[in-house]
Amino acid sequence: MTFWQRVYDVLVGFGGGWHGGVRFLYAVRFLLPAVFWATLLISSYINWAKNKGQREYILTLAFAAGLARELLMFFVYFANEAGLIALAKMHLFFPPLEHVLVLLSGLLIAYAFLRFVFELDRFGYYYLRIGAFTASVLYVITAAGWYRFDLLYPDVKFGLYWGDLAFRVIGSIAMGIPLFITYRYLKKGGRSSAKFLFMAFLFFFLDEFLMIINIAYGEVYKDVFGVIRQNLHTWGVLLFAAVFYQEMKERMETAVGTARAEKNKSEALLAAMGDAISIQDADYKVLYQNQAHKDIVGSHPGELCYQAYENNSGRCDGCPLAESFADGQVHTAVRSVVLNGKTAYFEIKTSVLKDPAGNITAGIEAVRDITSRVRMAEALKESEEQFRSLAEQSPNMIFIYKRDRIVYANEKCEKVTGYSREELYASDFDFRSLIAPDSLKLVEKVFRKHLKGEETAPYEYTLLTKDGKKLESINSTKLISYNGETAILGIVTDISKRIRAERRCGKVRRC
Repeated sequence: MTFWQRVYDVLVGFGGGWHGGVRFLYAVRFLLPAVFWATLLISSYINWAKNKGQREYILTLAFAAGLARELLMFFVYFANEAGLIALAKMHLFFPPLEHVLVLLSGLLIAYAFLRFVFELDRFGYYYLRIGAFTASVLYVITAAGWYRFDLLYPDVKFGLYWGDLAFRVIGSIAMGIPLFITYRYLKKGGRSSAKFLFMAFLFFFLDEFLMIINIAYGEVYKDVFGVIRQNLHTWGVLLFAAVFYQEMKERMETAVGTARAEKNKSEALLAAMGDAISIQDADYKVLYQNQAHKDIVGSHPGELCYQAYENNSGRCDGCPLAESFADGQVHTAVRSVVLNGKTAYFEIKTSVLKDPAGNITAGIEAVRDITSRVRMAEALKESEEQFRSLAEQSPNMIFIYKRDRIVYANEKCEKVTGYSREELYASDFDFRSLIAPDSLKLVEKVFRKHLKGEETAPYEYTLLTKDGKKLESINSTKLISYNGETAILGIVTDISKRIRAERRCGKVRRC
């Protein structure tokens, strides 16, 4: 029989046929679970590649070990049947390596569930390391001895070598531990998928334990136990697949449910916000608008923002969202729009949305109606201009004092005091230098009252000019709000001429 004919017979045997004799059933025996392991391996690897989760990484290693065991067994039987390699030579690695792969696969699967389902981190840590260490030691001890045993006793079944029994005992213990823990988990009302997990561990445990019984009876029941064990092994792998996909389904449903809840919460928050919110993708297509935004510009899902909002054929000049897309930072712009015949002003603040990898996927615009603020600012500006116009024409000195500094002085202040506005506004200018020493306590007392929020009556004091000249004055002060902060508005009237006139009149009367 040629090599390709033998391959054809294997494929027929894998399909369940008897072509060429019953010996070709090993194709079904090993390749069927290999297909299950391979499917699990691909699925877990894809999941691991997406989220880099440690659970998926461990399961990927476990499924790879399981697949390697099935392919190793198939290779051994196929190579022996095809006459490619003598079975005796393969005994240099075959029996102990097969046992190590089976044990390692079971240990890794059990560890993944002990840690990530049963939350037994510390126990799982020691379970995996002790199990892997034991398997490694057994391999080193038994590998050479097994080969020598087969050479010395060619007529004795190689399963009767003590190493086989040792691996089976360790395998039974390794599967018995997670089996017992899964049973306790189910008794406490664990999730339903744990039933499949319990059956899978039970089947793997029985696969090892029945072999112990078989060895104890000198392998006289090998043909009976072999069929049972192979079915247990295959169905055990299939049950692990059922658990894996059930876990994936539950996690997906949980993730979808969480995502929906977060979406509903986010939409509720966005709807409740006073700001108008819209979200555009990287191509400026409208993905979302809250109701406040729709009330301003209408509903435009799926449309290009610059066409829907501005009626432009291309991206708007000075678009803050484009700037955010370019550098990933927050940008702000102010736009004026004519609505119902009146000009309205809107502040647009933009930022970007990123995926877990940090790539920009969309941008969010928060639009705030600042019309009243702009109107107020314009009114305030107009009021300030009117104040300055009146103050500059006033015959009295007018100043504004805030935070221990003069922040405004009219032209009359410059002419009377001899100080320029730059000097008066300087941060190191001392306001007290404008007050004669004998009036300083009075002025400080008045200012302390103002600091407490109290108003004061006009008072007379002596003003001191830059060149040292003294001017008798009346100061009328009042608390005001200036640029959002409390300040003191002062109006100083020079009464020196009046005082001199009064003194002259007094002299005349005495004469």
